[in-house]
Amino acid sequence: MNWFNRHLNLSFLFTAIATTILLNVIAITDYFNDTVLTITAIVIIAIMSLSVEIWYLRQKGRSLWCLLFNCLNILGLIILLSLSNKRSLSSPPKDKVVL
Repeated sequence: MNWFNRHLNLSFLFTAIATTILLNVIAITDYFNDTVLTITAIVIIAIMSLSVEIWYLRQKGRSLWCLLFNCLNILGLIILLSLSNKRSLSSPPKDKVVL
């Protein structure tokens, strides 16, 4: 998990790309041949993507109101990736004690 914390933008970008690919595969091939299964798969992928995005915004110290950038599609993704971190890098992590 340490790599994901150090490379927040890359982990978020990889998740966005994977989600887009999965949704396109489901939409194009109609893999399940059943509407209920297709909708269920899309909802599960959307929940996973949303949970990663919430983790990403909390790690950056941003408000969850930034989730509204999802309405802007690719422009919103670019805006989210360009946000700077609000957490201070000079303070020690909470799990380590500095004497």
